Amino acid sequence: MNTNISGDKKKSNFDDNLADYVPKKKIIDPGNLCVRDLDGRYVLNGVEYDHEVVSVGWSKELLDGGKSHTQKKWTELVKDTKFRIASADLYFASLLILYKNQNSSQAHLVEKVRQLFAKDFNENWMMTSTRLSYKHQGRDEVIHNYGSLESRALKSNFAGNHCYVDEIGGLGNNMIALLGSNDLNEVSEVFKWITGKRTYLRRLNKPTTGSLERAVVFGGYYFSIIASGSISSGWPARGVVVVRENL
Repeated sequence: MNTNISGDKKKSNFDDNLADYVPKKKIIDPGNLCVRDLDGRYVLNGVEYDHEVVSVGWSKELLDGGKSHTQKKWTELVKDTKFRIASADLYFASLLILYKNQNSSQAHLVEKVRQLFAKDFNENWMMTSTRLSYKHQGRDEVIHNYGSLESRALKSNFAGNHCYVDEIGGLGNNMIALLGSNDLNEVSEVFKWITGKRTYLRRLNKPTTGSLERAVVFGGYYFSIIASGSISSGWPARGVVVVRENL
């Protein structure tokens, strides 16, 4: 039985006001997190993602035995399986709720899942289903769930020099499009809690003609959000299943 990564099939495009992508108020209490250690996956209940509260199941093992594939190939490989490849904003939504519950009554399970992601990011470049389309003219596009029926495209002036993700970088609108949050201090703290390292953003400058497409990848010895990964290169991926919660 196949599992839909985000429930009903939909396609949306937040073209005009990226601020609309961030909820006006938090719709969950971070204390509501429930982590379940199940056969083959860790399930996080109460994750705020794409304006909804969802349950997110992360595979305990890397997909396809840890092999590396291109973003397009991963989309094809998981099409008829229960798992999908996580988008960049789903990754961050999961890491954020873990971070907020690091001292909760489930701290031991939270730490277990944190170590899973820390190992991924410290030992690999991890593939996401998010793709950047850098445009010569107009705003760039951040495409989540690339190649699937659940794809979402957000427009942002994303191109620019490499930089650290902090307030000095002035990356608020870019991080809204990429991670669903414009709190740069929070973004930095969450990834530092996972990896122990400062977060660096790697991206392209504006192309001189046409457009350039790149995969978004997380990880590396010096932890980076790679928004400039070659679409012809392959990286490993961890599987995810998303189910909407009934509130």
